[in-house]
Amino acid sequence: MHLTRVILFASVIIPASTHAAIVGFSGPVQLIAPPTFIMPGLDYGTPINTVTVWNERQGISISGVAMDMVNNFGISTAAVAGTVSGFVDSHFLHYRHTTLNPVGGHVKFDNPIIGVAFDHLTLDPSDAPLGALGSIYFQGWTRGMPTWGNDVFSISGGSLKFNLVGHFAYSDTVQLRILTRPIPSPGPVALLASGGLAIVRRRRDPH
Repeated sequence: MHLTRVILFASVIIPASTHAAIVGFSGPVQLIAPPTFIMPGLDYGTPINTVTVWNERQGISISGVAMDMVNNFGISTAAVAGTVSGFVDSHFLHYRHTTLNPVGGHVKFDNPIIGVAFDHLTLDPSDAPLGALGSIYFQGWTRGMPTWGNDVFSISGGSLKFNLVGHFAYSDTVQLRILTRPIPSPGPVALLASGGLAIVRRRRDPH
């Protein structure tokens, strides 16, 4: 004869996050590793009139970091400023102006865009919490995206489309910091299935 004990275990899931990454692009765009020195006037050895992009810090928890644009769908000429908190992934776009020829294209991420910084007053303070580890960012008014120029970008879901117009002063360099939201996903390890039952049988001593 057996005595059976039935124990109900709550589901225990080890959470994981799917970090966003640059998954596609069109136009004169080149994906590179984060440079050591990030400063206006550098082109990082890419072909002339090429936009460079890279991934910065991933899965970082931030609180109240100012962004110049938090509206998605949105366009930079009608940007809504705000702050971003929670877990984010950070990415960077850099374009050195060399001619007056417009450069257009798009960058695609695998998670939604939740904020973009394009003014040096928001880029500068966000370098420390979001910038790539090991990179040195040169700060000041020559970075960002001039509000007086013809540069423009828009965001929709996980896509950023841009049209950037060169300037005669090569030191005026477009820089955008793009934040995406990691989407949580179940971890590979779970302790029992959801609502699973653990059945423990104990044999009764007949004597």
